[in-house]
Amino acid sequence: MNSTPRIYIENQSIGSRTHSAGYIWLMKVKMYFLVGRMLHLMLVFGLFLFLFSGQLALEYVAEEQYLLTCLFGYFSLYGFTLLFFSQLDARSRFQNYKQAKDKIYEHGFQNRIIKPFAYSRCQREAILMAAKCLNKEKECRMLFKEMGFKWYHILPRILLQHPSFFFSKKYWEITLFAANYQSRYFLW
Repeated sequence: MNSTPRIYIENQSIGSRTHSAGYIWLMKVKMYFLVGRMLHLMLVFGLFLFLFSGQLALEYVAEEQYLLTCLFGYFSLYGFTLLFFSQLDARSRFQNYKQAKDKIYEHGFQNRIIKPFAYSRCQREAILMAAKCLNKEKECRMLFKEMGFKWYHILPRILLQHPSFFFSKKYWEITLFAANYQSRYFLW
């Protein structure tokens, strides 16, 4: 078995072998889904909630049961918004993944590189995927453990410490509208 990390092989192959555009696109899509697994599950849950609750709301409208119509209409609307928010968040986490992967590759695994990306569980999963690609998963897990994160810490830490941050422009930029990042070293 080749002990060279997978990511370096990817990097070396940029100059030594040409990947087809279709293969590169397929690998980017694969990594997009791997980085945002939990967010893509939320998409499926949101779609189910939207369709199921919407159907029930329509049935209750026909039966003129308006309280139940409002209740299931609310759940349907929540499922509909979850579709968009989960994918905007997944896109932002993919940008974090690419940026962290470049930084780890360039500077090595350092706590100061990882800590700014450890706001929420989704961000930690994205950074963990970047570290895994560079064979630094163990160090990354240890850092998260040292920082006190458990599997059930889903909400961003900053929201627990400063709930008003939820209403700031910076929170929404970090969470849903991260700037597009073009990787300097990797194709995916």
